[in-house]
Amino acid sequence: MDTAIEAKEITKLYRGGVQALDGVSFRVGWGEIFGYLGRNGSGKTTTARILTTLTSPTSGTAAVAGHDVVGEPAAVRLSVGVTMQEAALDNLMTGREHLDLVGGLWGLSSKEARRRADELLEKFGLAGAAKRLI
Repeated sequence: MDTAIEAKEITKLYRGGVQALDGVSFRVGWGEIFGYLGRNGSGKTTTARILTTLTSPTSGTAAVAGHDVVGEPAAVRLSVGVTMQEAALDNLMTGREHLDLVGGLWGLSSKEARRRADELLEKFGLAGAAKRLI
């Protein structure tokens, strides 16, 4: 397998007819450095959400590490690492929501992610702060 990421004609339509992506295609080989640039609102985040299985494409296909993002989401999640754009966490989410998000990226069910989040919040003495915004 010589392709790390492959997107073919990905489109994404949101409710109300908002088209975030219109036929995006690219290929990234293993070991390549790839920059995905565009102005605000051009679909960069939507593309990243599709490639990390957080949303599904309306049409087209995408594969990460040889795994289809729609058909094999658990395998994709085990193949990727995600980091936030800034060192700080999203200030619109609570600590619990961040832990739930990371649990989902690691392939945990919603129930298991909540259980693990509770465990970690207790372990680090943060249970009282779990509902605070970051």
